[in-house]
Amino acid sequence: MKRDQALHERGLIRLRPYKALSGAEIPVVTICAPVIPGLKDPELESILESVAESDAESAQYAILRQRHELNEIYLQ
Repeated sequence: MKRDQALHERGLIRLRPYKALSGAEIPVVTICAPVIPGLKDPELESILESVAESDAESAQYAILRQRHELNEIYLQ
């Protein structure tokens, strides 16, 4: 639980410039990459919600495409 809280707080600190830039009417776009299917899926929604709350204009994500043989390695 402490790790999750620390990651959450670190993420919010990283988003501080978004508010400042948006307040100065500078467009802010976020790209989350690489998203590893099965590994980062649970985090993606909360990341994008935090980005939206930080007044970003838009957010995108890019899924890592990997060979089928490597799936087991990533999911361990």
